[in-house]
Amino acid sequence: MLPGVIREGMMGTKGLRKCCCCGVWFKPHRRNAYHQRYCVKPECRAASKQASQRKWSRKNPDYFR
Repeated sequence: MLPGVIREGMMGTKGLRKCCCCGVWFKPHRRNAYHQRYCVKPECRAASKQASQRKWSRKNPDYFR
């Protein structure tokens, strides 16, 4: 099991957050918990990067022109 990833039924949801990609409850890192939305699984990290790049591209539409 990956560190920070919590299986269903292990404990309550206090201090936990649901991953936007896979839906698994995880404990966010203490230093960036206020904005961490994805767990540590490689496929979820890739989805996080893709979402971040998509958001940046929408904010900067004329960057590559």
